[in-house]
Amino acid sequence: MKKVRNVLFVGCLGTITLTALLDLHLSLKYSECLLIHEQNILAASLIRWIGVSPFTALKVAGLILAFLILIALYRYKASTGLMVILPVTVFQVWLAAHLLFAEPGIYDESAVGPWGTPSVTEIIFSPAHE
Repeated sequence: MKKVRNVLFVGCLGTITLTALLDLHLSLKYSECLLIHEQNILAASLIRWIGVSPFTALKVAGLILAFLILIALYRYKASTGLMVILPVTVFQVWLAAHLLFAEPGIYDESAVGPWGTPSVTEIIFSPAHE
């Protein structure tokens, strides 16, 4: 049973790592237009504030910190560590699918929200807020 838990935990770490590498690759590949297409409001604000390169460095630092916390939690109590890492892994699989298969261009700053109101991206990237 312990061996199965260990394999499952390492598999989850591997999945999270692969998704993080894909995300970092796309962030660097599309760094010129990342701010325009970033859908995470906090990430977009951070990119505006510090730029793309420091943002990607923070993403890597956050990944390392998350791994250290997950490993420490797993070593302290394996069942709790698995209960934490499994939902994180499911989210990462969803994120990887979204990054790989989302229709390009559906989220741009000219989009309009429901009922003709400005979308979040339109509000964030409008010239009045610079």
